[in-house]
Amino acid sequence: MANPFDELRDWIDESESKLRSRRDSSVVALMYEGFRQVASVLDSGYVSSPIGSMSFKTAASLNVVAGGTPVGTVTDIQTLQDGNEYNLPEAAATPGYDLEINFTGVTRIDGVVVASRYTGSAAHTSDFRLYNYDNTTDDVFFLTPTASANNYRTVIIPNGASYFDGSGNAQATFYHTSGGVPSHDLYIDYIALLSWDV
Repeated sequence: MANPFDELRDWIDESESKLRSRRDSSVVALMYEGFRQVASVLDSGYVSSPIGSMSFKTAASLNVVAGGTPVGTVTDIQTLQDGNEYNLPEAAATPGYDLEINFTGVTRIDGVVVASRYTGSAAHTSDFRLYNYDNTTDDVFFLTPTASANNYRTVIIPNGASYFDGSGNAQATFYHTSGGVPSHDLYIDYIALLSWDV
């Protein structure tokens, strides 16, 4: 029987080749690093089951709790680098924005993949969160840095069971903690929950 870790490495190498055929080499490097992080987790022995393929669950709906007038719809964040983005300006209020991204039909979460950028002030704090159904709180996973180009993040979640409920619902949030400036914007190209098919 083939070693599942060797099969994963073969898949990573094949994926790198496919990614390198894309125009943006920075995307390739960052997404490839995400794949390498996954392999590192597997090598640590944390996952003992043979790995099949990865599945990506995209958002079902968006809810602007706070923020300016958005441009776009949920379909704009369901495909990576298709030329469509969802844009949420900050509001002149506190918080500057609070955007809930809702997922349905979730049966497993092993990570999250995000492509976004924040064109505000480096002095402002914007973060990405997942709702923890066990603790009934939002857990901050990373800060959203100020950038003129998309930041690509692949975050591995060792125990994702806390981040979806018994009905298969999950919720991510982009949250701007301080007062907003209407000329500052959040752009989202893609977000998906990652799961291993084991």
